[in-house]
Amino acid sequence: MKKIINGKILIALFVFTNAIYLTMILWSLPTLMEYAGGLKAFDMRPAGYNFSDATTLLRNLGNDGLNFYKNTQLLLDTFYPFGFILTYAIGCLWVFEKLDSLKFLGKSGALASVIAGIADYIENFFIFQLIEVNPQITEDLVSKANISTLVKSISTTIAMSIFILSFLVLGFSTLIKNLKRE
Repeated sequence: MKKIINGKILIALFVFTNAIYLTMILWSLPTLMEYAGGLKAFDMRPAGYNFSDATTLLRNLGNDGLNFYKNTQLLLDTFYPFGFILTYAIGCLWVFEKLDSLKFLGKSGALASVIAGIADYIENFFIFQLIEVNPQITEDLVSKANISTLVKSISTTIAMSIFILSFLVLGFSTLIKNLKRE
């Protein structure tokens, strides 16, 4: 891994992934909220949603909002999970490899990143299905979409926490080493 990944590659992955994320957060998701009369998209409901929430959101989106969700938001969210997996899984592994300690945390962060990315793809699949069958959605389909959203949210929180922690530990460790040299 040391020979394949370095800080520059990790920064490039981080910029790529977060450029997509910012595009969604600053443009496509607010646009969906406008279509939905202020309701948050499925993607932005980390605590989940129920059948009533889903039917209300889909109804409020209208045809233009549903098309935007399907053709723009879900398209952007096709690239983001892959970038998330690469950036955060590799980032966690790389930092803890450099630290040469607590490698189980790096592996845990990498695993959580992979689970989050896969759950995001599954969530996208179910959201697409909800849009396609609307207004004849079923409670079972909403339940599957909701579970994937919850798994994505929990695993993303774990992955991001370990990723941030890993860089804090690396920074602190580097500071200590530099102070000892002086």
